[in-house]
Amino acid sequence: MKTVTVAQMKQIEHNAAQSGLSYTQMMENAGTEAAGFLTALQPSVHTITIFAGKGNNAGDGFVAARLLKAAGCNVTIVLSDGVVQTPDARLNLEKAKACGILVLDFAEETACIAEHLKSGTFIIDAIYGTGFHGILRPNMRLITKLINSSDCPVLSLDIPSGVNADSGEADPDAIRAAWTIVFDSLKPAHTLDSSALFCGKIVPVDIGIPEKCHEISE
Repeated sequence: MKTVTVAQMKQIEHNAAQSGLSYTQMMENAGTEAAGFLTALQPSVHTITIFAGKGNNAGDGFVAARLLKAAGCNVTIVLSDGVVQTPDARLNLEKAKACGILVLDFAEETACIAEHLKSGTFIIDAIYGTGFHGILRPNMRLITKLINSSDCPVLSLDIPSGVNADSGEADPDAIRAAWTIVFDSLKPAHTLDSSALFCGKIVPVDIGIPEKCHEISE
């Protein structure tokens, strides 16, 4: 698997969309891979909490939620940053709700969610993805600190939330994942010592993007 920058990955995805693989299908494929990774750990995985942001990384998590529910898992979605913004992510949130998955808003259910994590659960980190840079906002820091202080194993989608995918720079309270599932191509942070502590084990997966779409301008 080759290494590309975040900007190059966006171009690869654009190329794929132009070639007929829709962004919606790429999201479906990414979520399917994430769900498949966790179901392969059965029977140890039964209760799963998905912390979702408001962009397409969240959408990947919502797809995984639906498929994990269908596989017999007890799934809860936590909206970490308010209303979901992107159309594909919103569509998959509605699909997850239609499956009967419990959806909680962290700002309104903080104590309940903290108590829920004490009972033992696997966590999917679908908060930021590769769009993060800078430092965590106070409300998001509260969430990442809660996750990191729990005993719950974490699977991050593409990059742990709080880690800059290009530079590898990480907020001190960035998610410390047990595994990071990487969609299509490695990003620089996956290969740097500075972010290794946060990424855990790297799990590369194919999301169906044709090889020809990886022809990118420098």
